[in-house]
Amino acid sequence: GGIPDFLIDGSNGFLSKPEDFDDLARVLQKALVMNDDERHAMIQRARAVVCEQYLWGAVAEQMKEVFNTL
Repeated sequence: GGIPDFLIDGSNGFLSKPEDFDDLARVLQKALVMNDDERHAMIQRARAVVCEQYLWGAVAEQMKEVFNTL
């Protein structure tokens, strides 16, 4: 799906293998042992991706650029 297009494992979130409960447990363990600074930095990076690429204003601007090239 589209999740790997914006999620960078360990940088702005965590990826786990679909239907692999052992991998999900591994990822959850990584998240639980993060210190506050690491967690805050990851949240900030994730928020930046959403603001840059997925807010309606950003999406509308991208669509405007597409239509202007037609």
